[in-house]
Amino acid sequence: MSVMVNNLNRKNIFSRLSLLIFNPNTFFINLKKKVDLKYPFLLLFLLMPTLFILRISKLKQAIIIQLQRVPSLTPEQIQSSIPMAHISSVIVLILLPTATCIFQSYIIYIIMNIWLIRTGKYNMVFSFCGYSYFPNFIKESLITGMVLTSEPGKLPYLTTSIILFFPEIDTMFWRLLLSQINPFIIWNLILISIGISIFYKFNLKKIILWVFFFWICYISIMLLISYIFRGMH
Repeated sequence: MSVMVNNLNRKNIFSRLSLLIFNPNTFFINLKKKVDLKYPFLLLFLLMPTLFILRISKLKQAIIIQLQRVPSLTPEQIQSSIPMAHISSVIVLILLPTATCIFQSYIIYIIMNIWLIRTGKYNMVFSFCGYSYFPNFIKESLITGMVLTSEPGKLPYLTTSIILFFPEIDTMFWRLLLSQINPFIIWNLILISIGISIFYKFNLKKIILWVFFFWICYISIMLLISYIFRGMH
C-alpha cells in the first residue's frame, strides 16, 4: 500500500480515479499527504459546466413545452417568459454543481474547524470534497446522454434515482422522496465520509452516521418546502 501511495502522485487522472473508485481509503491517505486542487478545479469549473452546456439546446425546447402546458398563460405571455426562463435555467444548471460543492466543503470546514476545533485548511477540505464529487459527474454524464437522445418533453422526467423504477407514482411526496435516493449521491456521501475520517482522524462509522443524518435532514426540509408551496396530493 505504501508503494501505491508514494507512486500515485506521478500517475495520471485515470490512475487516480481508478484508485478513488476501488480503494478510496488509500486514495485519501495519499491526498492528505499531498493536497491536489488541479483535478477538482478541472472537474467543477470545466467538465461539469461542459455537460450542462451540451444540454442547452434541448433545455430551451423543453422550457417552451413546459410553458405551453400552463393553461393560464397566453401565447404573448409565453413568448415574453421564454428569454428569462432560458437565462435563469442555464445559469442554475451551470453554476449549481460548483456552488453545491463549494458550499458543502465550507460547511464541513466550519463544523470541523470551529465547532469541533479540529485543525485543517479549507483547500484541504475542498480537495477531498472535489474528488468526492466524481460520482455526481458520472450521474450528470448519464443524464446528459439521456437528454441528448430523448424528446425535449421528457427532460423533466430524466433521472438516475430509484424513482426510475416506479414510474407509476404521481404523488409529490413520494416522487420527491424517491428522487433523492440516488446511488450516485449515496456514493458521493460515502466518499465524503471517508475523506473526513482520514483528513480529520475521525471514526468512519460515526462520520457516516452523521453525514447521512444531515442528508436525511436535507430531504426532510425539501419535503416540507414541497408541502408548504405545492401541497401533497
